[in-house]
Amino acid sequence: MASIGGFANGDTGLALFILALGLLLLPPVTKTLFSRKQNETKTQTFQQKSKEASVSSQSFQSQINHIPFPDRVDAINWHINAINKGLEKGDLNLANLSYAEAN
Repeated sequence: MASIGGFANGDTGLALFILALGLLLLPPVTKTLFSRKQNETKTQTFQQKSKEASVSSQSFQSQINHIPFPDRVDAINWHINAINKGLEKGDLNLANLSYAEAN
């Protein structure tokens, strides 16, 4: 823009100098601006993905502590005693049935 003003005023030497300076500085300035834009885009993409990952990991909560499990200790002890009695009396059917229930 300054070179156009220089040509309009009749100062062609200064206008050519400013035009050459602008053309020399154009590639590095353009490269810097585009690399900055790409870095911002990559950063925003990374932040968005990490935000989505944290949201999805925060929304999952294990429900294993809320599931009621039956207390089978007494039943297992009863079947162990039934296995021992069945083996003592020679009743293998009772021992087999209780063995299957105890495991």
